[in-house]
Amino acid sequence: MHAFWLHLVVIFVAELGDKSQLMAMAFATRYRPLPILMGITIATALVHAVSVLIGAIVGAQFPTTAITFIAGVMFLGFGLWTFRGDELDEESASLRASHFSCSASF
Repeated sequence: MHAFWLHLVVIFVAELGDKSQLMAMAFATRYRPLPILMGITIATALVHAVSVLIGAIVGAQFPTTAITFIAGVMFLGFGLWTFRGDELDEESASLRASHFSCSASF
């Protein structure tokens, strides 16, 4: 049960770092929930609309055949790299695990 609570708290704290979530919680202390939810929904929709527009413009500037080919080669390359494996000594494995734990919590 200790492991459950430890992981629950670590993941909860790691997910709290999102600025929009922090702003929503801050606004919720002062204002009614409905205007906050409406504002967040509209802002999120606008951000996604701008992202789609930029993606469409950038996508129209590059040939999709070349991008598809390069992405396919990279996908296969990463797959082969994964099959290659990794050999770490005890010290390197411990160091890598601590770096992963630290970066995963943020």
